[in-house]
Amino acid sequence: MSATQSSLMIITGASKGLGLDIAKIAVKNGYDLITIARTDNNELTSLYHNGLPVEHIIADLSDSTAIDALLPKLTKALSKQYDNYTLINNAGTVDPIGLFNLDIDHNQITTAIQLNVTAPMRLSQLFISTLKDNRSCKKIINISSGAGRGPVAGWGVYCATKAALDRFSEVIALESNDVLVSSLAPGVIDTQMQSTIRSKDISQFPTLNRFTELHETGSLASPNETAQKIMHYLHSDSFGKTVIDDIRNYDF
Repeated sequence: MSATQSSLMIITGASKGLGLDIAKIAVKNGYDLITIARTDNNELTSLYHNGLPVEHIIADLSDSTAIDALLPKLTKALSKQYDNYTLINNAGTVDPIGLFNLDIDHNQITTAIQLNVTAPMRLSQLFISTLKDNRSCKKIINISSGAGRGPVAGWGVYCATKAALDRFSEVIALESNDVLVSSLAPGVIDTQMQSTIRSKDISQFPTLNRFTELHETGSLASPNETAQKIMHYLHSDSFGKTVIDDIRNYDF
């Protein structure tokens, strides 16, 4: 992306953690920005009030009716001509955590599938179909996880939803020659998701000690560091060449 090109980024889960840091870096890099999250955020609000091209939409992507209401707004935004369009499906949940011989809340399973799989599918479908006759550069990043590439006890739902996101991304790449897509594992990041994991009991999540040790030894990546690497990756020649990818494979 050159300094003279116009660019639009749509990013979900942008009110905190990795999504927030990607949003802040993107707007500094000249992107017009549409951020989507369940809650507001003072930093995003300040960007808007400082006259920067940021629109924040409050929507709970685990609710199908909220997505129904969101889609027309995104269609309108995508109808404006840009040189570059980027969709980052970042919103997700690690819950429910627990072994399947225990009582896992079926409502949490439904919520996880809706947020981790259905929402990215619906937003990607809108992005691709709305821009199908547009010859600008189009990119999708689906924030995945190493958990989608190998089983982890206690993460049955999380592993399954991230594996689904990986395969869905491969289908996009197969069907859409003019859309570059990456299902990207971001590594283990110091976010609220990690706090959620560490709050569980080892009987629910046998791998708990590994994540506790990563936190105690300062081995978790910072959201800002990871966001910077993802933005470098987005603009690199490597983007889209490997659909199922991992940001830790790159030294930006």
